[in-house]
Formats: sequence, structure tokens, C-alpha cells
Amino acid sequence: MTTHWSDHHKQYLPCWERAVQHLSLLRDADLILYTSGNISSSELARFQFRNITVRKYINRGWQEGAVQAVQDGFGARGYQEKWFEGYDWVIRLNPDVLIMDDKWLLETMGDASVDGIFGQCMGRQLHTDFFAVRPQAMDHTIVDECPPTSAEKHFQCAAKSILKSNRYAWIKNYKNAACHIVGVNSPVVHSHALWKCCPDYFAAHESSLCLEALEQGNPR
Repeated sequence: MTTHWSDHHKQYLPCWERAVQHLSLLRDADLILYTSGNISSSELARFQFRNITVRKYINRGWQEGAVQAVQDGFGARGYQEKWFEGYDWVIRLNPDVLIMDDKWLLETMGDASVDGIFGQCMGRQLHTDFFAVRPQAMDHTIVDECPPTSAEKHFQCAAKSILKSNRYAWIKNYKNAACHIVGVNSPVVHSHALWKCCPDYFAAHESSLCLEALEQGNPR
């Protein structure tokens, strides 16, 4: 999880408390929190994950931070420091990117022919608000050399080995909203308004306000 720990991101803590209780995908996962913010021990405890590791970075900007998260995790630093050693899968998201349903994700991650789960935006570029990869399928030798023109273009380059192998799946039933993954039937949603539906965001379909947040990402 990548966050600069803004007030906006903090609003999603109640949703994450509920998510880890509700979703087996998260109950069986560890959290690596990649952050430029100062997160208190009480705030960390609210995430509810079985194990939490905090890795700090200097926030150089919105796009720059998203690029740096991929570089540090999947490039030379992450490889040398063994960030993902022992893990079958790594899911990258932000606090305001919520998993709505883990059934399809678990089924897809259990498919031995799949090394990556992606979404497309702005043509053929890859979303960075959410993705999942088998870390051993990423080529750490090319990640740091990928041009950081944008987070999406950088990650498309970084994931080149998976894309070339065709061992990937597109996120089921998702839609695009300014390079945010949205959709009432998407297993993952990136919405700047879904915090209003916390903690029980799984009932978002029962509220017109929350439905709008699921569908549009940033409703008025």
C-alpha cells in the first residue's frame, strides 16, 4: 500500500478495518506500507493486518511518488533488500482503493497461468492505482531503467516481461474514470468519495450516494 497519509487517505481507515475482517484475501495477507507520512502506532493497528512493515520514502510529488513505489519495490532496491521474498503475489493499491469482492481475485491469483492482474487507461497504458503481480515474474533489471514520464507509462515498461508472456488477466467488469478503476460490478474501486460509506462499504450498492461513488469515482 502506497500513501502520503493525507487527511483524505485517513478517512478510509474504518473501511480497511471492515475489509480485513470481511475478506479472506486480506486476512491471509501481510501489509507493506510504503509511506512518506508519519503514521502512529494506533493508526497502524486499525489496519488489522496480521503483519505490518513500514517502508519510508521522501514524497517528491504525485506522479513521482507512484513511480518511486514501483522502482523501490520491484527494482534493484526491492530485489537486494528482498522486499517480496517468500510472497506468491503482491497487490499494489492506495488507502482509497478498496476491494469490493475478493472471489474473482482469489480465483485469478490461483490460476497458475496468470502472473499479473491489470487494468488499462489512456489507451494501452496500465493503471497504477491497483495491480497485482507475482513478484518473481517481474524483471528487476529493467525497472529502474524505465523512463518516468508518467506512472502509467513507467509501470507498463516495468511489467514488460509479464505483458510479453501474455500471462496476465484484465480486471473483471471494471470501468475507467480519469485513470481510476471504478464500476458497480468491479472487484476493485478507486473512489475519492467512498469514504462516506465507511465502515460498511460492502453495502454501498444500497445507497444512491455510494452507488454514484462506485460508478464515477469522484461524484459531485
